[in-house]
Amino acid sequence: MAVKDFMVKQNATMMGHQTIGGYLGGPATFVIDPAAIGDNTGTVQIKGNLQVDGTNTTINSTTLDVDDLNITVAKGAGSSSAANGAGLTVDGAGATILYTHSTTSWDFNKAVNVTGTVTATSFTGDGSGLTGLSSTIASLTDVDTTGIANNKILKYDSSTSKWEISDEVSVSAVLSSGNINLIKTTDLDIQNAAGTEQIASFAQNGSVTLYYDNSAKVSTITSGIRVTGDMVLSSNTSQYFDEDYVVGNYNDTHEVTFTANSITADRTISFPDITGTIILNVVEDTTPQLGGTLDANGNTIDMGANIITDTKVGQWDTAYGWGDHASAGYQTSAGIANLVEDTTPQLGGDLDTNSKNITFGDSSGATVNRLQFGKVGGDLQIYHNGTNSIIEDSGAGVLNLKTNGTKITMQTGGGGTMFNAIKQGSVELWYNNVKRFETTSTGATVTGSTTSETLISTIATGTAPVSYTHLTLPTTPYV
Repeated sequence: MAVKDFMVKQNATMMGHQTIGGYLGGPATFVIDPAAIGDNTGTVQIKGNLQVDGTNTTINSTTLDVDDLNITVAKGAGSSSAANGAGLTVDGAGATILYTHSTTSWDFNKAVNVTGTVTATSFTGDGSGLTGLSSTIASLTDVDTTGIANNKILKYDSSTSKWEISDEVSVSAVLSSGNINLIKTTDLDIQNAAGTEQIASFAQNGSVTLYYDNSAKVSTITSGIRVTGDMVLSSNTSQYFDEDYVVGNYNDTHEVTFTANSITADRTISFPDITGTIILNVVEDTTPQLGGTLDANGNTIDMGANIITDTKVGQWDTAYGWGDHASAGYQTSAGIANLVEDTTPQLGGDLDTNSKNITFGDSSGATVNRLQFGKVGGDLQIYHNGTNSIIEDSGAGVLNLKTNGTKITMQTGGGGTMFNAIKQGSVELWYNNVKRFETTSTGATVTGSTTSETLISTIATGTAPVSYTHLTLPTTPYV
């Protein structure tokens, strides 16, 4: 039975479960009052979500309990600027906790008292309002300023666990771990204690100079370094020289002098008993010779378009016992030219198509142009018969379609959806790219009309009644 409209002129009491299609409407003020009317007692329970679409929501209860672990304000704000001003206001006290977009921070307009520990990555401000803090080094409990004087430094003493006044600092201790910037300055000079001898000098955008007994010995220059005096290298050390510097001049019987007079001219190597010219490449030497075996050192000797013309090359067959290939039983025929000639081809490993295709023509029979799986004859075959594309299962088992993805889908050639099977979710049926049927956790949802000759409902006595949004009765009544 369907009731289109009804009105209750006086108070009405409803017992049991009520199913209402549509919505409840009422006067400007709609009151739900459980228990005794007017005593503000009882409990109203809403099973499900509560959505309030009005302008203001007012709660006049003494205590508000919220079971949720998180309360979201400015819900739906699309950006930080849209959430500007969101927060909490204490009416009457003028106290606010508000989000400020320009600083992306929470702003408290009242003092904050914290009885526990405050942990922060940084603090801003001049600290003028902070109290209870030490303002001098001498007030720190881990610093002993006994004997403080001009040019004194603080040095940590692990035996006393204090920073103490000292005249020096152990560099080795400072550099034992980690990195340290010793000095930041424009120019720096390191001198002896009396200031009468230079040890090292560092010039910004200039040279770094090291001294020996107040005499400059090593200096950095634009192109490298300059050594004033002898440069002694340990034995078996590779030496590299460039530009127009003369290096060596060792006063012994093994004196070697390397001289580079010009960057573009030949280099000269001078030995005690011989003088020669360095040839920069083998092309300049028209008669190169080897004094031993040539080792390619894992590299390739590139002949380019040239060939080896040594007459001994023609004798390699005899030297290596190659002989006549035909008489030695080597392959003389062309062999199998293609897979068609091999009636029983086999793979010794995985087949790599090398970015090409395996092409099948139209199948005219069970043994023609079909991809087969299973026993001889094929439990599963995939082929095209000239008109249709077919996946044929002729085995006795089940044809399973499995995936580790999110869903199985069927689409038209143009991308229109026909069927979706969503992993751990619904099964969907579509008509002309419009979803019409969908399984749910409680049953199924049909979008559109449902045509059926018979509608059968099995509902046990005492359960909730069947409710209809609307019911269309036939124009011709049944007798």
